[in-house]
Amino acid sequence: MIGRDRDRYVLLIAAGFTIWLTGLAVLYGVNAIGCKLDWQAVTILQTVSLQRTVVVAIFAAHVAALVLFFILVRKNWGRAGAAGLDRPERFVKRITEIGLLAALASTVFAFFGVFWLTQCAAT
Repeated sequence: MIGRDRDRYVLLIAAGFTIWLTGLAVLYGVNAIGCKLDWQAVTILQTVSLQRTVVVAIFAAHVAALVLFFILVRKNWGRAGAAGLDRPERFVKRITEIGLLAALASTVFAFFGVFWLTQCAAT
């Protein structure tokens, strides 16, 4: 069974930090674009800049993606029950869950500054 599902297992194990990496790339890219286009000067609701709104939305989307993926992994493998899984599947399920939780913690730790840090350096 493990040979047939090997590619899927590798993707599942790598999924959490792949989502984290897309968050990193998208946040840095959008931040650079927003700074160049002067989004920090555009205000929404008289207090929040367009720049901050966009990066906070990207942060929230990546946190939601990690949480949703964790729930899906838990739900789909939970149907079979622990007794219905062979040893490699239990191992992959557990490593995938741990990786998703680690990626979630890394996302929150690394990107939480989008709520208060200065978005663009003064020029």
